[in-house]
Amino acid sequence: MGKRKRAKTKESIFFAYQSIEKSKDSTNVDAIRAYAKNNANKVKTWESMKVNGKLINKAILTAIDQAKIFACDVTYLNFNVFFELGYAIGKRKILLLLLNSSIKEAANIFASFPIFKNIGYSPFVNDRDIEKAFSEIDKATVLLQQLEQLNQLEKDTCEVFYVKSSNSQADMDALDYVRQEFLNLIIDERDEIAYQTLEWYLSSINKSQLMIVQLLGQSHTNSEYVNSLNSFYSGLGLALGKKVLLDPVPLFRTNRTSSI
Repeated sequence: MGKRKRAKTKESIFFAYQSIEKSKDSTNVDAIRAYAKNNANKVKTWESMKVNGKLINKAILTAIDQAKIFACDVTYLNFNVFFELGYAIGKRKILLLLLNSSIKEAANIFASFPIFKNIGYSPFVNDRDIEKAFSEIDKATVLLQQLEQLNQLEKDTCEVFYVKSSNSQADMDALDYVRQEFLNLIIDERDEIAYQTLEWYLSSINKSQLMIVQLLGQSHTNSEYVNSLNSFYSGLGLALGKKVLLDPVPLFRTNRTSSI
């Protein structure tokens, strides 16, 4: 009897995106669901991992760990999606970012994130656009060079990396407390430093043993932008093996339509 042919390894994909309930728009989700259905043998989505309406957070991170490609819809600001994007980058996954540029201001909002300056996205409206984007994906891991350079930098030499959300009284009081408790810390002073590169954040995360990340309440101006950005840093830090504390709200809630 001849030897059996070894089955080809399939490119597993984890797909992150915002729910219809949160975005109030079914266009993107319908397209992603259609693509996932047609490629069910290799695509896993957060919706497919729901148990009795709840998400198992560890299972999602494990699914990203096991995937070769991480795909996400960045049309809308969503804290879970950005957290998972940061985590995927930290885990050196091949990335595919999708954005529906026909959604008002979506492209401008994405471009306003300085950390994504060198990360492109693929436009999409339907599942055929997604299929085309996957066929053209660059198999070189995004930001791999910057991540590899971390091996040459200081590691765990600082107790805390504190990422601010605002200059509110609550944030400043929390910062004063951290300063009293820890002598050696790095502070993300965005109001004093006009432009912090992703390399700076990677270096600061690498130096720290613990990340304390402040989030804004939903009633605050620009909260979606700030929380999405800070969630991205949190995911990146967790992927790089750091302890991460998000304050004042839990890292995840049971419903993906809520903020983290």
